[in-house]
Amino acid sequence: MMRKVFAAMLVACVGAVFANDTMWVPVTYYDFHADNVNYPQGLGDGCLNSQPHGPWEGSNPEFETHRRPTGCGGKIHPGSGCTSATHWADLVTGMVQTNLDAEGKPQASGTTFYNRFVGKWFRPWQPGDYRRPKYAVSCYNGVGFPSDGYSGDSTCPHDTSFKNIIIKDSLPFIDQISFSTYAESFSNPAGDGMYTYHNDHFFPIDGKGFGNEPWIVNPVDGRGNAFDDHNFSFTLEIIGRFKYSAADNYVFRFCGDDDVWVFVNRKLAIDLGGIHSALTDSLVLNNIAGSHGLNEGQWYELHFFLAERHSGGSYATLMTNLPIGRKRRLR
Repeated sequence: MMRKVFAAMLVACVGAVFANDTMWVPVTYYDFHADNVNYPQGLGDGCLNSQPHGPWEGSNPEFETHRRPTGCGGKIHPGSGCTSATHWADLVTGMVQTNLDAEGKPQASGTTFYNRFVGKWFRPWQPGDYRRPKYAVSCYNGVGFPSDGYSGDSTCPHDTSFKNIIIKDSLPFIDQISFSTYAESFSNPAGDGMYTYHNDHFFPIDGKGFGNEPWIVNPVDGRGNAFDDHNFSFTLEIIGRFKYSAADNYVFRFCGDDDVWVFVNRKLAIDLGGIHSALTDSLVLNNIAGSHGLNEGQWYELHFFLAERHSGGSYATLMTNLPIGRKRRLR
């Protein structure tokens, strides 16, 4: 009897969780080797396996930046003579140009926050380019830096600058969801045409690519582990095709971190650049139809780009009624 009751309860739970329609959206991840030395900025320079700090060096010099602040008595972290030595900056708009390049990738603009090589963040690694940007940051009394102090390029002793591993996958956007977190409270009823992906611990490539890279004891000050064992330092790209119809009232909403850019018809529509905590923005396609050249009955692309470039947490909510994935019913 107990087995029958348990089986009935299990079927009811499975039905409640999985009966809703699900839209599977294809995604491409670019996994960079994380610099997770337990330091406010880490110690990596984008030269994987380079000296003097050992094999935990990151492969992307614009992720987990480590530059020693000036004017802080040679100190690197808060509490040792420097008021703030974190590379967090909150929202930084204008980091990318308003149009994608010929290959459909973001282009760096004049506004810079450790992103001079953003064109390499969403591309397969190509051997033979040893360049990496140099940043000379300054200590700043507050959160983040007033400038990234870009001072040209140098080269790595090894051919590993911006080395990445590509991972293909899909994200499940579900038809019905309700949740409340530190960043947002959200409810999406079933049958309204909206599909939502939500994860307040967004570590989609744990155990993949370069693998999980736990924080290790810092060789300079002996600090120990601080964060969970996850695969940080990655970017994500979604490309979805849709046929524009004003009657469909298409919308797209995002809440999360870090840098996020959304392009519609290759033109910038959402600009949430910077290394920041969860931020929210949304767009209504009917409202940008004129500025973005959307014509009734024509096909276009939505490009979504996300960069998770600071260890400590990862949050993502994406909601849309755009048909950018394959809809299936889970049973």
